[in-house]
Amino acid sequence: MRNSLPRNRTTILAAASAVLETYEAVIGLSTSTAPVPRAGTTDTQASTVLAVEARRMRNAFASRTGSFGPDDPWFETRTRAFWDDALTFQRFAGLAAPCLDETMVPTARWFQRAHRGLFSLRLHSDARDETPFHLIDVWSGAELMVFPLDHLHSTSMRYADGLIDGRVVAFPSGDSAINPLFLLPGYVHHASDVLHEVHLIVNEARKRRLRTHHVLDALMQMELTRQRSARVKAAFAYRVDCLPHP
Repeated sequence: MRNSLPRNRTTILAAASAVLETYEAVIGLSTSTAPVPRAGTTDTQASTVLAVEARRMRNAFASRTGSFGPDDPWFETRTRAFWDDALTFQRFAGLAAPCLDETMVPTARWFQRAHRGLFSLRLHSDARDETPFHLIDVWSGAELMVFPLDHLHSTSMRYADGLIDGRVVAFPSGDSAINPLFLLPGYVHHASDVLHEVHLIVNEARKRRLRTHHVLDALMQMELTRQRSARVKAAFAYRVDCLPHP
């Protein structure tokens, strides 16, 4: 089933701007020393600071998906992928919400509801910046109509072949029937020449009944192996035996 779509162009552009501004504002708080309750608690006595939590989350992300540093050519891409993970799966956006402008708080809290998927992309020939992309999650089977966040995002998505490991968030418009969906900017691209291997891995992951983040984190590790060894064949980097066991 596909999600319902708002048809007003101004509404879409305003929602996209709000999501992107909130995303960047939360990241901007990653160096803050403001005290906040620890993740998963509401106890103000058991407080930490956002900068400490951001470092902890970065280390957790690297342990699950592979380490990277500022000298790596893929540093920017992996950093964006980390922020997608931190704001959604690791709930940094919810943790930082009390430090945001109150107008951003609802959007930030909705980040933790993000749907992570392994998406194929269907394009329409007349697609414009406010035209939704048709994403098909080959892992869960979900089909989503998702809007780009801005012109740069729209352009990069149009030229993304293969599969996308990304996180889709809804903007809380006030009408649950037409909350527009957006793909966060830190998606990871699995190139078209590894599709055969990825589908074998996905099929085996289903047999093992693995959870979404276990499967997609493992694929991210494989993608990093491929990046580090440009001459390595896809079948060497993307292997079923690299999947975790349940």
